[in-house]
Formats: sequence, structure tokens, C-alpha cells
Amino acid sequence: MHIRSRVMHFKEKMLNILLLIFFTVFCFSQNINASTASPNEANEVRVPITLKVPYAIAGAEFEIEYTPGLKLLSFEKSETIGTAYTTPMVEKNGRTYFGFYHGSNDYAPKDGVLDIGFLVFEHSGEPDQFILVKEAKYVQVIDKDNTNSSLLTLNEKIDVSPVSDPTTNPKPDPESNLKQMQYALWMILCGATVAAAVVIFFYVKRKKVG
Repeated sequence: MHIRSRVMHFKEKMLNILLLIFFTVFCFSQNINASTASPNEANEVRVPITLKVPYAIAGAEFEIEYTPGLKLLSFEKSETIGTAYTTPMVEKNGRTYFGFYHGSNDYAPKDGVLDIGFLVFEHSGEPDQFILVKEAKYVQVIDKDNTNSSLLTLNEKIDVSPVSDPTTNPKPDPESNLKQMQYALWMILCGATVAAAVVIFFYVKRKKVG
């Protein structure tokens, strides 16, 4: 009776260990699935935008065009204009407008160039994609009732290359990697289960012989 009690106690311990392993594997596999990056993120490119200005300004607006293989996602401000408000991005007649503004001339250029930030695009992977910065209008605050604006005709072409060439540097398949990790984890679980069963078998057999 005492031996049977010890065997049952041992089985309970082994069962708890197996349940712990199963729970750990399950949670870990869920975390892998949750942290898998979206395929669209691999196609995102960030295009730096700067503006040549002779003095500190309070804001600016840009007019751009871009090729069909690009999709504009967002405008990211630089630290230099981090306190500025951003205007909504507006598309009209094939052109896109975006900008920033503030109530005072807080944004001074460095060596005549003001760091504006980045335009974030989704790239189709097709070659020969570019954006064209058509115009920029910047504003200087004179006093509480008056401002001075200047319009620059730029027509600046910026080539936008894809993140990588899929023929020379293929992107990993997140779904395939996830399946491989889950398969490996479940194999570990199965191995642990078999090992525990063998241990229980020999333990019980030894107690019976004893």
C-alpha cells in the first residue's frame, strides 16, 4: 500500500511536469505568432526630406508627385521640428500636399539646410520608382498679425529603391519560419512525453520487483 501511494505520488509529479511543458510550449508558440511582422513592413522605405532656408522658420508646405509603384503611408517629423503640428496629407489632381507649422520661428537650419523628416512609402518592388518634390512654401512669423512666406520651385527628383533585391537577397517567409518553430517545439513536447512515460514504466516495474 505504501509503495502504491509512492507510485501515485510520483505519477502526479510527472503529470504536473508534463502539463508545465505543454503550457510553456503553447504560450511560446503563441508569442511567436503574435510577434511575426506583417509582410507589408518589409516593403516600407523611408525617404529623407530636407529644405534649404536662409533663416529660422515657423512652418512649411510641400507639393510632391510619385510614381505608381509607391504608396504614401505617412510623414515622420524629424527631431528638429518635433514640436511642430502637422497638416493632413491631401491628394489633389495627382499631387500630394503635406506640411508642418508652429506659432513662432522655432526651426532653424543647420548650414542652411533644415531637416524635415521622412516620407514613408510602401514599395511595390518594381524598378525606376521616384518622387518629385515640385514646390515648397515656407513661412516666417513677423509679429502676431503678420507672416512672410516664400515659394520655392524645386522639381527635385528623388529615386526610391526597394529595400532589397528579392533575386539576390530573398526575404524570409515569416509563415514558413513560424511553422518550423512550432514543429520543433511540438517535437520537444513529444520527446519529453515519451521520456516521462519510460521513466514511469521503469519506476513502477522496479517498485513491483522490490
